Amino acid sequence: MSKERSVRFSTKKPIEHESFDYGDDGNTDFEKLMRMPPPALIEDKKFDQLDMCTAASLGWEFVEKIASTSVECSVKKNIAEWSPLMYAAYLGHVQVCEFLCSKGAPLEDKNELGQTALMLAASCGSKDMVVFLVNRGAEVNCQDKSGRSSLHYATQYNQSTITEVLAKAGGDPNLADKNGMTPMLNACKVGNDATVSLLFEYKGDPNRTNYAGENGEALAAEQPNVLKALQSQLTMNDVLRQLGLEKYIPIFEKSDITLNVFLNLKEKDLTELGITLFGPKKKLLNVIQQYKENGIIATEQDVVISQPQLEIPPRSRENSYNNLKNFNNHSENNKISTINTVDLQNQITVNSEVQAFLFKLMESKKIDDQTTMKCQNLIQRISAATDRLNFH
Repeated sequence: MSKERSVRFSTKKPIEHESFDYGDDGNTDFEKLMRMPPPALIEDKKFDQLDMCTAASLGWEFVEKIASTSVECSVKKNIAEWSPLMYAAYLGHVQVCEFLCSKGAPLEDKNELGQTALMLAASCGSKDMVVFLVNRGAEVNCQDKSGRSSLHYATQYNQSTITEVLAKAGGDPNLADKNGMTPMLNACKVGNDATVSLLFEYKGDPNRTNYAGENGEALAAEQPNVLKALQSQLTMNDVLRQLGLEKYIPIFEKSDITLNVFLNLKEKDLTELGITLFGPKKKLLNVIQQYKENGIIATEQDVVISQPQLEIPPRSRENSYNNLKNFNNHSENNKISTINTVDLQNQITVNSEVQAFLFKLMESKKIDDQTTMKCQNLIQRISAATDRLNFH
C-alpha cells in the first residue's frame, strides 16, 4: 500500500490517506462489484400518485386527480399534524378548501403548534380564503399553544385587509397571548398606522401592557406614524394615567381641560389649576415642550427636562414659595425648561453600559430565544433614547 497526502488550506498537519495500489493485476474487488447485476428499474407511473397533503399544497388540478380515491385521504394528517385543509388554507387554494370541507375536513383541526387553518390563512394574506373560512364557521378567537389567535397572526404579519375581516367577524383586538401581546400591541410594534386606527374602531386598547411592561406607545417608539395615530385617540385622562398623575384627573375635568387645550398651556396656567408640586408640573411641562418641538406626545419621559436648582435661603415656607413663583415667572420669558447637562451625560453613560451588558448576555448563549429577543428590543429602545438625548 502506498501513501498519499491531500493538500488542505489549513495550518494543521495534513491528513494521511491510504489508497490501493492496483498494480498490474487491477482491483479484483472492484471488478467483482461491476459484474453484479444492476437493481431493477422502477417505472415512473408508480410515482405519479401524490398524497393529499402534497396535492392540496399544489392546487385543485392535483387534488382533482386523486379526489375519487378515498374520502379518508381528505382529512388525514401528516407527521407534523398538518391536514390537507391546512396546506390549502396556508397557500390560498380556496377551491381545494371548498372540496375538503365538503368531504368533512374539520375546520378546527390543529397542527403540532396548535394552529388552525384560519390562523395559517390569516398569516399569508389571502382575503378570499379567510372570508371563506369565517363564513364556514371557523372560530376567530381560537388560540394556539402560544396563545395567539388568527388576529394575532394577521397583525404580526402586517395583513391589514385580513385584520379588518377578522375584526368584523368578532376577533378580539385585546386578547393576550402567553407574552401578554395583543393584536393591538402587535400592530403598534409592526408600525402599521392604518391597522392601529382600524383596531381603535373595534375597541383596541394600546394602553395595555405585555409581560415586559411595554404598552403600545413603547412598542411604537421608532414608528412616528403609529405614535401620531395613537395620540390622535388619546384623551387628557389617558395622558395623566400614563404619567402616573391620575389624582389630577378631577382638576382637569372640573376645568374642562381637553388634550388640545392642555398642549397650549403654560406653567402659570398649571399653577392656577392647582398643580403646584414641582415633580408633576415638570412632567406636564415636558409633555407640552416635546409636543411643540417634535409633534409627539411623549408620555414615556425618555428625555428629562429639568429646571436649574434654586438656592433658596432658609426662610419661611411662604417666602420660599414666593421665591419659586418669581423664578418660574422669570423662566417663562426664557422658554421655561432647559436640560441639565451633567444629568444628561450621566444618562447617556448609563445607557451605554446597559447596552454593553445586554450584548455580553446575548453572546454568552445562556439565555433562551425569547429572552434574546427581549434583549434585542431593549438595545434598540436604548439606542433610540440615546439618539434623542444626544440630539438635545
